[in-house]
Amino acid sequence: MVEGTEGLMGLGFQNIDGAGRFSGDSRLKDAEQRLDALLERYEAGKLSETVNSAELKAIVMDTPDYIDGHAHLGHALPTRLVRPQQSQFCGRETLPAPSTGQR
Repeated sequence: MVEGTEGLMGLGFQNIDGAGRFSGDSRLKDAEQRLDALLERYEAGKLSETVNSAELKAIVMDTPDYIDGHAHLGHALPTRLVRPQQSQFCGRETLPAPSTGQR
């Protein structure tokens, strides 16, 4: 074992019947189970966006190497952070002119 890697998760990639899958140790599997249970509760309407985001953040904090946790957290955050007036199309006249590559 390389010094300083004691707490890191083992992650691998396998091709099983033509489908690529990541495989990992028990910490990764635990995080995956937590995420699956969380998504089921959220999709069933049993969790608010705030609670869902907090639970996703906890998964990411507990298992920072679990990329799916980051992906789901990143997807959940814009719905909480972007206000409707900020997400509306700003209009073509406010965009800068395209660059021609010449000076």
